[in-house]
Amino acid sequence: MSLAPSRTLFFLAFIAGALTLGVSFYLEYGALLRPCFLCQVQRVFLATFMLINLIAAIHNPKRSGAGLYGLAGIGCALLGAFTAARQVLLQSISSGAPPECWPSLQDMLERLSMWQAVQAIFNGTVDCVEINWTL
Repeated sequence: MSLAPSRTLFFLAFIAGALTLGVSFYLEYGALLRPCFLCQVQRVFLATFMLINLIAAIHNPKRSGAGLYGLAGIGCALLGAFTAARQVLLQSISSGAPPECWPSLQDMLERLSMWQAVQAIFNGTVDCVEINWTL
């Protein structure tokens, strides 16, 4: 029994990521839901995952190359899943005092160092704990 060619699997992963990213853009521009900073970080990881899989599908690597592309894609997927889990955790334990609110990611990066900005994003902002829509 042979597995599907790696090119097909990478292309299917790219399509799945593209559909997911498309839905997130529809929710932002069609349903007018404003994404929080953690949502934007998840989009970056998803776009990176898609790019890795698209390059792998075009490149059509042999066994060792497919493994490297696979590890890179899984790494991006796990970082995105960690970010999503952090957002769910922030929403479930939101209590009393809301976290600090920043006007934009650009403003945050201008006023804080990169490490402080990453810490502020993962500590959560008011946008991240507010639930505007559910499926």
